[in-house]
Amino acid sequence: FFDHAVRGTDALPLAELLASFGVTLSFRAKMQEDDVGGKPSTQRKKSQKPSSYLGARVRKTGGDARVHAVESDSPAQHAGLSAGDVLVACEGLRITGAQFFKTIQSYPPGTELSLVGFRRDELMTFKVTLAEAPATHAFLKLDPDADEAALKRRNRWLGA
Repeated sequence: FFDHAVRGTDALPLAELLASFGVTLSFRAKMQEDDVGGKPSTQRKKSQKPSSYLGARVRKTGGDARVHAVESDSPAQHAGLSAGDVLVACEGLRITGAQFFKTIQSYPPGTELSLVGFRRDELMTFKVTLAEAPATHAFLKLDPDADEAALKRRNRWLGA
């Protein structure tokens, strides 16, 4: 167990382990800029459009939209964005760090955007095609249909 769970690099079977305690593990897409997961989304229903995904974390520093990090194999990486780039326009309109996430979310997945920014002193244009946001934010729920053994384990674990 310890070789696999502590010393290994394979994914742990968290969903199965938690299910044995009457807890379900679910994932959803990021819904807002400061979203860190932990609970199901109350903002989005199935009838709403899917969230767009750029794959770049942008900091709001002094009004600038400065790229802090670019995720591997993301639309941002494929477009050539890099950490340190300062984005100044999206589709010909000025962009700031405060409005960056909402602006990206206003376009549906599959949209090709033109982002203009500075890399050091060089003005650059990036053509990026937004993807659908991956389900990366986890949340747990107590399973109302858990069997008696799972409920006992859960109560011992949580001290109920």
